[in-house]
Amino acid sequence: MKSKGFHIDNPAYMAGGQVLSAVGNLPVDRLLRKIQNVRDASDEDIEMWAKVALLSGWSKWELGIEDKKDWTWGDNSSFEDIKFDEIDFDGDDINFE
Repeated sequence: MKSKGFHIDNPAYMAGGQVLSAVGNLPVDRLLRKIQNVRDASDEDIEMWAKVALLSGWSKWELGIEDKKDWTWGDNSSFEDIKFDEIDFDGDDINFE
């Protein structure tokens, strides 16, 4: 969560908003969800019916809209680039307590 910083996508804001909603009866979580839906609806890749649904309160997850991000390993390496002979598999440093 610290890696997101002060950005609306930070899940800590939604968690805090849900706490405020439960404890103080302040609908902060709804406000944050609405902001996220408006931001998602402004995406050019979203179809018109999905934009209308997002602005009506549906979430991307409920509509089955997936993010089109290119997920890669941290340094653009692949699984084949890992050298397993350099990894210590003996388990001496693992503590199961």
